[in-house]
Order: sequence, then structure tokens, then C-alpha cells
Amino acid sequence: MKKIIAVFALSAMVLMISCGCSKKENRNDEPDSGETVTDEEGDTADDSEPCDSEPGDTEPSNSEPDDPENPDTTPEPTPDDDGDSQSDDDADTAHEPTEAEKCGTAGGTWNAIEETCTKTTECTGKPENAEWNGASSYKQTYTDGAWSAEIPSEYDTEEGACHYKCVENSTNIESECLMECSPKTTFPCYDSESRLSWSKKSAAEMKLIDTDASGNEIFPAQAYCEDLNASNYGGFTDWRLPTISELRTLIQNCPTTQMPPVEGVDSCAVSSDESNLCLSSSSCDSSACACSYDEEGGYSKFGKPEWLWSSSLDSDSSHGAWFVGFDFGGVGANDILYDNYVRCVR
Repeated sequence: MKKIIAVFALSAMVLMISCGCSKKENRNDEPDSGETVTDEEGDTADDSEPCDSEPGDTEPSNSEPDDPENPDTTPEPTPDDDGDSQSDDDADTAHEPTEAEKCGTAGGTWNAIEETCTKTTECTGKPENAEWNGASSYKQTYTDGAWSAEIPSEYDTEEGACHYKCVENSTNIESECLMECSPKTTFPCYDSESRLSWSKKSAAEMKLIDTDASGNEIFPAQAYCEDLNASNYGGFTDWRLPTISELRTLIQNCPTTQMPPVEGVDSCAVSSDESNLCLSSSSCDSSACACSYDEEGGYSKFGKPEWLWSSSLDSDSSHGAWFVGFDFGGVGANDILYDNYVRCVR
């Protein structure tokens, strides 16, 4: 009897195990009862193990679900200390140019043996009618970010760097070299006899005093000299109308009118000198104040038969002023409304 009971019990156990396997295999087809079996520590236990499971049959699942909006969720690697990024020390360290590089940037030439930076500078500022009296260039040295002082050009009879001298037949007048006044001169020119400088002639004849369209009194001849000053003509700003005595210094080959007088005798009394003011047309003008006619301009140091205004007024007339006519070598008074040329003096 005990043997029969034992066999029955064994059969029932086998049957129960077989049913458990079938239930596990059909788990996806039938709803779960929702009951879980927990062990004493509260962990959830599985109902049973699959009957035919083998190691390696279960496919591993990703720990994180895919993100359809951001498929690339792989984190970027963090560079280590040995990466390609520049260190702070390298970033803060700038290239310090060498002395040779500084020299080249400044436009100089570097001498590695003497360790000097130099450049050759041409002299400038030589006026017209001048030539260099010595070296026409000099060397400058570059030190502490600056070039040595420039050498200015200057008139000097001794040779030296940037020294100049006036060419033949020219005279140094306040750092300008003016040619000696002559028929072939360039203007302005210098008359070494009178020690006066003369300007070019005005482009047209003009009145000494005139009126403009509004009836205002104007002084065209004087304005011509003022325009020369405004333009720094010849390097000077003190041009003015000459006096009648100054104009007479331009007369040559006419002993009765030229100044200074021949043999100390002034046959023509007209003068604006402080020592002998004779500006009265009735008493100072005479037939002695002219020579014979010469249309070639032989009475003028400029070789021109022109008529030139002076600034000296006729003391006998409110509308008269003195002039020189170089076609006769003559000195006379004329109405201020008459048109003559103008040369300014200094």
C-alpha cells in the first residue's frame, strides 16, 4: 500500500512540473494573473525558469531607449591634459621681435657685426640757384625706437653735410639764392649795387589808384605786391612798391637820371631820399630827367623799355605820382589813372 502511494505522489510531482513549463511557454498568449511572489527580503521573484533556456539565448537590451529627435546621443570625449589645446603659458607668450627685425620694420639696414641700424637720408630744402657744398646725404641711426635727428639744409661757404652754396652770379639773401639782375635774369633777382631785390613784372598795366564797380577806392598796384606776399613769392613776405629813388637804381646808360649819380652829380633833382625830398613836378622835374629814345630797353638793367610805377606821389597834384620810363631813361610824374606796369621791391 505504501508503495502505491509513493508512486502516485511521484507521478503527481512530474505532472505539476510539466504543467509549469507549459504555462511559462504560453505566458505571452495569456494574461498574467498579476500576482507576484516575493522572498523574505522583498525582492520580486520570477514564477519559474523556462524549461529549454540555454545560456546566451537571451538578447541583451539597451539600458537607454533610442531618442528619435536626437539620434546621436554619444557623449563627446573629454580632452585630457595631453591634448592639442594650447596651454595658458603658450597663449600668453608673444614673439618678441629682434633688433634686426625692428630695424627692418623702421626702414633701416641692420649691421650684425656692429649691431647698429642705419639708413641713408637725402638732403632736402636746397633753394633755387644753389648747389650742394659737400655731402648731399647723411646717415641716421635707429636707437630706442627713434631715428637720430635730421640735418637741415643750410647755406654755408664751408663744405659739410647738407650745406649748399649759391651758383655763379647769384647771391645768398636770407637763405635764398637770387640771381644778379640782368636782361637774362630769373625773378626774383638781386641787384648787388643797390642791394635791393626785385620781383617779376605784373602781367598787365594797372592804375596806381582806381575805383571799383561800387565806387570804392582801390589800389591795384599795391594789391599786386600784397598778393606776392600772400604767396610767399621767392620765399619772402615783405614785397612793396618802390620809391622813385629805388626805381632810379634800375636805370643804366643814362648819366642824367641813373642812381647813384655819375661822378656824384645828380642832374635830375627828383628824389624821395630823406636827405633830398624833391617830389614837386613843377620844380623838381626838368629836361635833364631823360635821355634820347631807345626802344631796345638799353636804359634798364632788365633790358625792357617798360614804364614802372613808384610809390612816391607828386606833391603838386592830388592825382599824380612819379614813374620811370625806361624807353627814354626818364623820370617824370603822371596821373594816377594812367596805366603802368609794376615791379615790387624789398
